[in-house]
Amino acid sequence: MAEAIKPDLEPVLRNRIDARTGGRVHQLRVEVTPTGVAVRGFTSSYYCKQLALCAVQEVLGTEVPIYIFIEVGGSLFTPSEGRDSRSLHL
Repeated sequence: MAEAIKPDLEPVLRNRIDARTGGRVHQLRVEVTPTGVAVRGFTSSYYCKQLALCAVQEVLGTEVPIYIFIEVGGSLFTPSEGRDSRSLHL
């Protein structure tokens, strides 16, 4: 069984992901729990998503569960962002 992951690694992981991807993961969030790491955000390419995974593996190795919840697509924002909810009601 792998050692528990330290929560103070969150800024280290965020910085490594930003450096490796050139800041191309938008709304980046890293959640560290004792049993694994979850990375969330948005990017425009699967290559950038793969770079984020590699960045985490550089810090933690491959024995730690890593969950990559980075959405890939042309629109980097969730559908509700940037909309005025009043415009939806006629």
